[in-house]
Formats: sequence, structure tokens, C-alpha cells
Amino acid sequence: NVRKAGGHFRARGGQSRPIMVHGLDLITAPPFVSTDNIKALPGDEVIRPGNTYAIEITPVNADGTMGVFFSRTYVITEDGHRNIVPYPMEEIAVAGG
Repeated sequence: NVRKAGGHFRARGGQSRPIMVHGLDLITAPPFVSTDNIKALPGDEVIRPGNTYAIEITPVNADGTMGVFFSRTYVITEDGHRNIVPYPMEEIAVAGG
């Protein structure tokens, strides 16, 4: 559950960007899923083939000075989903101080 991700960071003294999943058309579009709520237009609360979504889990430390942005974009298909930007997660390097 994506909404649990934001709660995970908060429970450990961190934070995350408010919106963690959103739809895509020419620009960012509903639904907007955050830790605290879901905002959707009628009909947008159902995931359907042909819809595209960005999942953006962005943990940030408690004072907001360091964070990392993880994003994946998926198109929903009749058979499931397809990752539109399949950048290998194992190639992401994270440095901290």
C-alpha cells in the first residue's frame, strides 16, 4: 500500500512529499494519493487499462535538508501494468553525511 510508505517515514521521524501517487495525462492529473487522503474526480478513483500513474516515494529527513526522489511511471494494461521508465533500481547510488 503506497499510503503506508509516507506513514513509515513519519513513524521514524522523517517525512515525505505529500503526494505519492498521481495520474498523468499531458500534465499531472487526478487521482492524487497522499499519506493523509485521496483526491479524485468522479471515475478517477478506479484504476483502468489505458490510465498512466506516477509513483513517487520521496523520503526526507526530519529537518528537510536531505532526501531522495524515487519515481516510477506505469501504464495500466489489460494484463497488468508496464513500467514506462525501467531505470534499474540497483544502479541508484545514495550518499549521506
